[in-house]
Amino acid sequence: MTTIETVIQQVAQLPIAEQLQLLARLTERLRQHDTDADPTTYSWMSLRGLVSYPYVGEDAQVWVARSRQEGDRLLEQGG
Repeated sequence: MTTIETVIQQVAQLPIAEQLQLLARLTERLRQHDTDADPTTYSWMSLRGLVSYPYVGEDAQVWVARSRQEGDRLLEQGG
C-alpha cells in the first residue's frame, strides 16, 4: 500500500466536516506554492468528477445543512 493510499484511508475515517477542512487547507497550501499558475485559468468544471459517492446525487441543500450541523457539533465539542 502506498503512502497516499494510507492517508486516504485515514482521511476516510474523519467526519465529513473535517474532511472538508482538510481539503480547504490542502487547496490553500497548493495555491500558495503554485506561483506560476494564473488563477483565472481555474474553472469549476475542472472539479467535475472529483466527488464520488455518497455525494453524487445528494441534494445540495441537504448536504449543506448536514455539513453545517457537523461543523457546529465539532465547535461545541471544542474541536
